[in-house]
Amino acid sequence: MEPGSYQSSEKRFSNSHYFCPYPWSHIEIRNDLSVGLCPCGGWLPEAVGNLADDASLYEIYNSERAKLIRESVLDGSFAFCDQKRCHFLQLELLPKKNDILSSRSMTWNHTEVSTPEIRDILKYNITMGFTPKFYQLSYDESCNISCPSCRSKIIKLDHGDDFQKKRKAQKKILYQLSCKPIDNWAIVNVSGIGDPFASRLYLELLENIDGSRYPKLMINFQTNGLLFNPQNWDRLHNIQSNFNDVIVSCDAATAETYKIVRRGGNWSVLQKNLGFIAELRKTRKIKGQFRLDYVVQKRNFREMKAFAQMANDLGVDSITFHAVQPFFLHSEFSSLEDYVDHAIWMPEHPDYHDYLKIMQDPIFEDEKIYFELLSPHQPKPTSLVSHREDRTIKDMLLEVRRRLGRIKRSVSWKMH
Repeated sequence: MEPGSYQSSEKRFSNSHYFCPYPWSHIEIRNDLSVGLCPCGGWLPEAVGNLADDASLYEIYNSERAKLIRESVLDGSFAFCDQKRCHFLQLELLPKKNDILSSRSMTWNHTEVSTPEIRDILKYNITMGFTPKFYQLSYDESCNISCPSCRSKIIKLDHGDDFQKKRKAQKKILYQLSCKPIDNWAIVNVSGIGDPFASRLYLELLENIDGSRYPKLMINFQTNGLLFNPQNWDRLHNIQSNFNDVIVSCDAATAETYKIVRRGGNWSVLQKNLGFIAELRKTRKIKGQFRLDYVVQKRNFREMKAFAQMANDLGVDSITFHAVQPFFLHSEFSSLEDYVDHAIWMPEHPDYHDYLKIMQDPIFEDEKIYFELLSPHQPKPTSLVSHREDRTIKDMLLEVRRRLGRIKRSVSWKMH
């Protein structure tokens, strides 16, 4: 396979000065058990194998497909990446190779990148023989609520052939984690496409990790917060000392809006649990960040300021505003036009100027507030944007066609 052979004809990012460490350190296990080399499948959609096959996780991580992706980073083409979605490529935020090689200590995206291992990768073009350090688990959609921007009904995986297949694959993850040297760090991120407390699979995984044996193993926990109570916290007593970041997605600042955007949720229960999590962070039982997330859409953009105030009152470490995305899991967007109606961040939206006025409020100048995949007209220059230029419906249609093409290629690859 030639790198870039499945990409569109649009102009590509090409600069051999930059380096992305993700394909050498990260792994994403997706809903179909395919394996990617980036924390975000939207940024690097191509898979390097499938955990349902006979190969071990280590073999998949060092497959020929993985080698090709790493080579594309080293040669500066980034040919396997979706450069219309990865903000690190769009805004040229990746670290430069010369800076990595010349620096004794260099941090990029909260990670030390000027290490002997990475310097050797750059000097000798090493692409094989690696083990993941960051595990993004995205293979169970189970959740206790059904947000319209995500799904049309409750999804619960706790029996059947698919459950058994994923349980078997999950044992490979546990095995790989058990092979990790005790003095090496690793991060397990659970999960981003559901709620860990609503997942029988994820709870089995977490309950089978003896955190005392792996003091440098860190758990990042993404949740809607509704089940994050003292009883469930006690259930994870074996890994409490390993908790790093806790990320709670709320999407509202009032009970009325919460009822709409977080269907099936309970605002008063959420507030009680947020207070509990805040106390865990205050007492350092959560060692990393306590972060609140907000999916910006037509239904809730007018509450962004109130949400930031609520988060500040809780003493959170950071706040991230995300743009509602098309075709995420099983969202209720029935068509592209329906999605665009909710995509308040698009310049052609009738309420776009109201959104921009809200964004001019001084509260959003706080350094702990981040914007991911939002408007190209963000007043905050450090914001993460979805595109350098205004996105139109034509751009969206091109993106849909690219995604359909990837699905066809994936099916063809599995058949062969």
